[in-house]
Amino acid sequence: MKEGTCTKAICKEVFYLAGLKKRKDYLVHSYEVDRYNRLTLEKMVNYAQDIAMIQGEELGIGQTHLESKNVAWVVSRFDIAVKRYPAFNEVITIETQPVGFHRLLADRTFNFYDAEGNAVVTINSQWAMVDAIRGRIKKIDDYYPKAYDFDFDDNIRIKYDKVDSVEYPDYGIDIRACNGDIDFNRHVNNGKYLGWVTDSMPFEMLSTGNVKRVNIAYKKEALLGERIKVEGTLPKGKDLHSTHQVCLENGEILALIECKWEKAEFNKKCVDRAKV
Repeated sequence: MKEGTCTKAICKEVFYLAGLKKRKDYLVHSYEVDRYNRLTLEKMVNYAQDIAMIQGEELGIGQTHLESKNVAWVVSRFDIAVKRYPAFNEVITIETQPVGFHRLLADRTFNFYDAEGNAVVTINSQWAMVDAIRGRIKKIDDYYPKAYDFDFDDNIRIKYDKVDSVEYPDYGIDIRACNGDIDFNRHVNNGKYLGWVTDSMPFEMLSTGNVKRVNIAYKKEALLGERIKVEGTLPKGKDLHSTHQVCLENGEILALIECKWEKAEFNKKCVDRAKV
């Protein structure tokens, strides 16, 4: 690692010399932003998953290869820091690379840059390899770091903050995992959990503030047709953070999410119109 440090706080424009990098430009579409012209958190995760999969395909270790080996990569953690929300019709460049391979877990970073080269979003992520038949985590084969030309002299382990469950929720909604929520791994796509969380939030939360940091801990996959409860807390006083959980109807936790907020002002006409 040549620049920066990586602690419990998310890495600030950290540059590693670990595995091969992949860069790709993305145009932000109108259907990927919210009413305030912010690229949604769900789509940020989708972009990250997309470029990681594209890199795997280019290196011959993508979806077709994984299916032939009866294995799959599953994400266990996302740590997202937003300096500025990309907007509609903006072209952003995303750069990703694996930065850590360990016995059962791997770390990967994503950096989103604007046209001037400024980092606007940074994502740290942790992945596990799963036996697709048994549904169990398995040791990561040495073949994968070799495919990324990974240099173990720069191998790191990113630390992630603990995310607490919601003991006393302020609100909640009930939903069902539908066909459109399922990806080709036959479970709910990882980005959808963030979509459910933002869908569950009272309007006032999203109309008076920006989420600047999101810490997600995935516990279990949601499957087609399962009934889901999404619960959360409201930021109170000077404590500008909220906690959220996605559970099955029996209370089993699927994902825990913590959001850190900053106050923001938006177009008053948009706010008034949304309340109608």
